[in-house]
Amino acid sequence: MSVDNKAQWSKQNYNLLEYFWSTSVLSAKNEKNLPHLIKQADLFMDFSEFEIFELTKYIHVRNFSKNEVVFDSDDYGIGFYIILSGSIEITSNSNQEKIQLYPGMYFGEKSLILEKTKRNVDATATNMCTLAAILGPDLDNLINKNPKVAAKLIRKIAQISLKRLDEVERSLLGQKED
Repeated sequence: MSVDNKAQWSKQNYNLLEYFWSTSVLSAKNEKNLPHLIKQADLFMDFSEFEIFELTKYIHVRNFSKNEVVFDSDDYGIGFYIILSGSIEITSNSNQEKIQLYPGMYFGEKSLILEKTKRNVDATATNMCTLAAILGPDLDNLINKNPKVAAKLIRKIAQISLKRLDEVERSLLGQKED
């Protein structure tokens, strides 16, 4: 093994060890680390620790102030968001409906899967909040570097999207959920 390969291998192992320590029940920062917070979203419940570790390499974390706009309707979307703390209000201009989202919930997944898609709702922080974002280019990189994790993420998003579509169809048809 060359010196460069040893250094790279050593760095990867250190990152992996650091990750497992930070997510361990023995770690003091367990409640505030990204893997722990991401795992709170039902989207990631059946992801392994290693899959979450791989996924966090492609996640961007951003804080939003109260009343700060995350995105407006008619903006082109490039990814989706997971609420780590705080809350987000989703509003529709067409019918003035409002939905409040809380930690562990997510939104904007359509823009992660479909390229050049305009948003059809507004998203605004209702208080100080922290969001984790997975953007389209990050998904492309994940597909290239870890296709199994990417496929699992895409499949979960598809399942949730189809479940939501089923709920809308049932609502339109006046049927109750099975």
